[in-house]
Amino acid sequence: MKKSFAFVIVLVFLGSACSMGGASTPARTERLSPLPVVQSPASSPGQNPCGDGVCGAAEMADPNLCPADCPGTALPPPEIDATVAVATPTQRVEALPDELIFNPDPGIRIKMASQPAPVVAADGSIDVFYAGHSALPNEPNSDAVAHSEDGLNFTEVGLEPNSVSAINPFATQLPDGTWRLYDVDMSTGVMTSRSSTDGIHFTPDDGVRYTAPPEHIPIGVRDFFVNASGDVILLYIGAMAKENHYIRSAVSTDGGEHFTFHTDDVLGDQNKPGLERNVDPKFVVLPDGKARLVTMVQYQVPIPGQRACCKIYSFTSADGYTYIQDAGVRLQPSDFTEFTVWSLNDPWVILLPDGRYRLYVAALLKDDPTSEPFWAILSATTP
Repeated sequence: MKKSFAFVIVLVFLGSACSMGGASTPARTERLSPLPVVQSPASSPGQNPCGDGVCGAAEMADPNLCPADCPGTALPPPEIDATVAVATPTQRVEALPDELIFNPDPGIRIKMASQPAPVVAADGSIDVFYAGHSALPNEPNSDAVAHSEDGLNFTEVGLEPNSVSAINPFATQLPDGTWRLYDVDMSTGVMTSRSSTDGIHFTPDDGVRYTAPPEHIPIGVRDFFVNASGDVILLYIGAMAKENHYIRSAVSTDGGEHFTFHTDDVLGDQNKPGLERNVDPKFVVLPDGKARLVTMVQYQVPIPGQRACCKIYSFTSADGYTYIQDAGVRLQPSDFTEFTVWSLNDPWVILLPDGRYRLYVAALLKDDPTSEPFWAILSATTP
């Protein structure tokens, strides 16, 4: 049966496409230039082998079959449609280091509690200072302390922080070895101090350590970091609950005696919407002496049963003056699968004796649609 040359061309093209080996590649649509129609007598198999100098019928039908015998008839390369998106290699996503990955621990650490302030004792046990909540309406919160050998199962040991033999987690150890508690009057911005040789028993100091600018009042959550040069860095939320609230800093270069205002927008988020700014700053000192700052961003007001809020982030600083945000999110409500979390607040990270990190956080929980939401302290630990 006689085949048309157009039919031969289609068979040759399909044959070469189907014979390609190796891994498959993403499909790409291409628009080819029209093939020339060649009119020539048919030839018998075996006639006009390539290289005999004769442009035979088969060679004319497929100009790419033997360009040496049919010069000037090879097809141009296919024309690619510029409107078709060409696949690009998948972007490589760097894995986070273990010290930035926090996996929720099972269970609740302390029920009816918030504002966790954990501290690791010399024997490796963990004490958490916290605000205890009553089940009664309008009942004020109370200071409390709970103790744990493993940092997961806690027993309440006192209603007053000074009633237990644990280093106060709010105390800062200064370059000369002194432990100091800095007390800030939120309504005036005046900061005084108390000092201790053991981190447990404190006596008031004379004088004022710092007075915040009037536009920073009221003062919110704060924390301190002593860098390798001996500078004491104070970070605090200025203008708490106001439109211009964000993290400011003050610095002491005389061993924690006197602080001077330093930076107005430490994390560079003052121009973001109020609920998208970092708050609740807390330091954890890394083994190499650097600082990791842990913060919370609210994003939206939580409505238990309808919408959750708040993500925990972190920043790393070599000196306490400049901060680089760590990749990813440290913790968010959806990370918890054992129960439904509607809000995460007051994050605080500690370095465990085995080199891992544990994050304690206040969480707003709601058992079922008919129950009242309640605060509890949860935790998450790095691998």
